[in-house]
Order: sequence, then structure tokens, then C-alpha cells
Amino acid sequence: MINDMHVEAIHIGPSDAIGPVGSVRAVAGHGLEGDRYFFPGGAGPGEALTVIEAEVLEEVGLTGPQSRRQVMVRGVRVNDLVGKRFWIGEVECLGTELCEPCLHLQKMTRPGIIKELIHRAGLRADIVSGGTISVGDRVCDEQSFSERPVEPSRGEPGRLEGEVAAFGETGRPPGGLQVIRSGRGGVAR
Repeated sequence: MINDMHVEAIHIGPSDAIGPVGSVRAVAGHGLEGDRYFFPGGAGPGEALTVIEAEVLEEVGLTGPQSRRQVMVRGVRVNDLVGKRFWIGEVECLGTELCEPCLHLQKMTRPGIIKELIHRAGLRADIVSGGTISVGDRVCDEQSFSERPVEPSRGEPGRLEGEVAAFGETGRPPGGLQVIRSGRGGVAR
């Protein structure tokens, strides 16, 4: 169920000393403001955002900051998002590749963590359209896009009301067109 797929925590920081925040501004093509991996000149593919499953961290006994990943989600199988568009609240993302564990992570935590996290240490993603990511935000993938509720108090992280009128019941433009959000409206291109 969509309501079960949500952001549980956000951890960012200007150095290896990262900590929790309630929300963060995601900048398309650059990353999360205030984080050590924010790229003012532009992030490379998969460098803008990292996401990890809370359930995996619980299983291996790590905290969010120990995982070195920025956004911890619950109820989301992040491996299934490789090559797919998904939304964290109002922020549109594109899953690029798995974020495999590294020796730095093992050095910062404990021996054997690489083996425990292989193929489940998270997802690297691009930020396609920016906005704010907050703890509690819903996460949905392309398939469930039309099911996303409009949340007027936060802008329009769900389906825009005009999309239904313009594109029918699916809320998606025909023929592979993309909805580009600007402010409170959307334009198909």
C-alpha cells in the first residue's frame, strides 16, 4: 500500500559527520543541499541521491548515519527502482544503480558488513525535478504515479489536478510525453 512506503529518516552533513534532519532541499542535477555530496557544478549519473531500506539496516544492526546513505525509506524495495522513475514526496528521481557497500563503510562500522550488505546497501539515483524531501513523505514508483494523492499543503507532490483533466484517468500524458512541473502547474513535452 502506498501509505506504507515512506521516508523514515534523512541523514546529511558537510563531512563524514552526518546527522538527521527533518527535511532537505533536493536540487535537480546537483544533490541535497548541505550534504557532503552536493555538486554545485552538477552531479554525475547516480551521484545526487542515495536511498536505503530501513528494514535492511535493522537486519544488519546499522543505524541510518552508519549506512552513509542520505534517505532511509520503509516499505520500499529500492533494488526494484533501478532504471525507473520514482517520487519521494514532490521530488522526482531516477534510480541509476545499486549502491554497493565499500571498504570505507566497513572501516567506519565493522568487519563483515560488506558481505552482509552486498546487493542490498541501497540505491544511487538522479534528482530529475527538485523540491523538498521530508521525513514522512510518501514514496511511489512510476506504476503507482496515478494513485498518488494530491497534497495541497505541500505543493503538489501527488498527482496534479490538471493532469486528470488533460490526460484522462491515468493522469499521464500519451505517447511517452513527460510532465514538467513548474510551480503549481504542469506542462507536457
